[in-house]
Parts: sequence; structure tokens; C-alpha cells
Amino acid sequence: MTRLLLNPLGILRLKIWRFLGFIKASYSGVWIVEGAKFSPKVSWGKKVIIRNSEIASGVSIGDGTYISSANIASGRIGRYCSIATGVLIGPSEHDYRLPVTSPHLLDQGPGKEPPVIGDDVWIGANAVVFRGIAVGTGAVIATGAVVTRNVPPYVIVGGVPAKVIKDRFGSEEERAKAEAFLMEKLARS
Repeated sequence: MTRLLLNPLGILRLKIWRFLGFIKASYSGVWIVEGAKFSPKVSWGKKVIIRNSEIASGVSIGDGTYISSANIASGRIGRYCSIATGVLIGPSEHDYRLPVTSPHLLDQGPGKEPPVIGDDVWIGANAVVFRGIAVGTGAVIATGAVVTRNVPPYVIVGGVPAKVIKDRFGSEEERAKAEAFLMEKLARS
């Protein structure tokens, strides 16, 4: 039977690392609810709400974004986004075409760029957004979608792989009004 050896110093370092992240978040007006875990190297704007999520080092989160029970491995998230339960953003990827699949046996280098999520994006529960993807402002990603290609602004995408289902607004006039409204709100914040 294999015994799991826990390094007490390693556990202490991890707790201190998380505590420093919590102090940084509290100081900058981020609301942390129910056991969020994140690196102190996360950057965020004002009025961000993080609930029961894991956020990796180097992630950037814009003003007013709400994240609920998500895992954000990499990326830049815009302002006033809503990210639902079970969402995975920017996970590491394995290239199945290589001779082996374990990253321990390969020197793969940095890989794809982190994803970029625009302002006012709604990502539904259990959606996945891979690295190298850009999601346009005002887009909606449906529940369970797997985003493997860039998403244009103000569209609704869904499916595996995600495809455009429809435009968010019925006419160019409605879209222009929505864009103007959002730009006015963003300018004030």
C-alpha cells in the first residue's frame, strides 16, 4: 500500500499563498464568498464577486464581473461578465498527435495564448472555453458549450463544438442601441 506523504512546509506555504491572495482581494474591493481559491498574482477590477471558484496565477478579471463555482486556469476576462457554475476557462491542453501524451515526458513550450473574454459576456453553466480563443463583447455562451473557435460580438453560441445559434438582437438598430448603452455604462464606471 502506498502512503501519501504530506510535506508540512509545503502545506503551510500553500495556506500562506492563499491567505495573501485573500488579503489582496479584500483590500481591492473584491467580494469573496464561500471558499474561493486563487493566487495572489490574479489582477481584478472593482466590485468583482468570486464565489467558490479556483482562479490561477496570471488571470485578469475586469470590473463588476461575477464568477460562480468556476475554474479559470488562464485568461483575461472583461468587465461585467457573468460566469456560471462549472465553467472551465483556459485549461491546459494535450496534443494527442505527439508520440506520448504525458507533459512530463515532453518539452512542449508555452502552448497557446490564454483566452480573451470581452466585456458583458455571459457564460452558461458547464461551458468550456479553450486557450487561444477570443470571445467578443456581449456574446452569450450557452450551457454546456465547448468553445473551440473565436466568438463574434453579440451572438449566442452553443453546442459541441460551439456554433453561432443566432444574433442576440433582431436588427442592427437594436444592436447599435445595446452597444451605445453598454459603452455609456462602461464610460461611467
